[in-house]
Amino acid sequence: MRYDFPWGVAVMDRLLNDARLPAERRANPVSKDDVAAHIETLPTARARRRAGRVLDFADGLAMLPGESLSRVHMAACGFDAPVLQHEVYDSAGLAGTVDFYWKDAGVVGEFDGLTKYLKPEYLKGRTPSQVVIDEKIREDRIRSIGLRVVRWIWPTAVSPDALQRCLRAAGAPQNRKPLVWR
Repeated sequence: MRYDFPWGVAVMDRLLNDARLPAERRANPVSKDDVAAHIETLPTARARRRAGRVLDFADGLAMLPGESLSRVHMAACGFDAPVLQHEVYDSAGLAGTVDFYWKDAGVVGEFDGLTKYLKPEYLKGRTPSQVVIDEKIREDRIRSIGLRVVRWIWPTAVSPDALQRCLRAAGAPQNRKPLVWR
C-alpha cells in the first residue's frame, strides 16, 4: 500500500512513538536509524527520496493520526512549528500535556479525537460526561496561566484550509515558508 506524504507521516509518527495507545498491541517502537536503514533497501531512488522526506518530517511525538495530519497541514500553511506534547503547569502542578504549543504566541492547540469520549479503553471507568468535565477542568487550568486554547476535530485536521482558519483565529504564528512535499 502507498501513502501520500501526510498519511505517511501519520504512520511514521505512530511507528516511532514509544507510548502505546490503550487498545494497541505492537512491538516496541523503532528508531529513525532503523527506518532509515530499511529505506535504503527500497528499489528506486524516487521511493527512497519520498520515504526519506517522510522520515525527516516525522518525530514520533504525535499520539494520534489527527495530530500528525494537523502538523503536516500546519507546515504546509506556513505556521511556525509548535512544540509537541508540551507539559503545562499551574500553581497546583501539572495541568496537562497539550498536543501543540506556540510559546511566544501563548497558544495551545488540541486535536480532539472523539474516541476518548466513546470507547471503554479510553474512558477508563469514567462516563463520557465525566471525561468532558475532566477535560473542561484541565482546559480551565491551562487558560488560568494566560494561554489561549484552540481545539479542533477530525474534519478540521484533514482540511488545510479549515485548520488554517482555526489557527489564525487563535493567533498561532504563521511566519514560515510553506512546506511543499509533492
